[in-house]
Amino acid sequence: MNVAGWIGFIIFIFSTLAIGLGLIVAIYEEWTSKRFNDFLKLMYAFMVSVILTMASAGLIWGT
Repeated sequence: MNVAGWIGFIIFIFSTLAIGLGLIVAIYEEWTSKRFNDFLKLMYAFMVSVILTMASAGLIWGT
């Protein structure tokens, strides 16, 4: 695997971790019935979508 493939793979792992973190946050909110700031949620959703776009581009570019 070349450098581009490794970069895509690393970004893919980070995006997977980000999704997992989002799920943990959602479960935490449901259990404790505490709510995080809506702006923070929007920023987080935006970050995840950007990371996912980078991951898919990195995987396509790397293969």
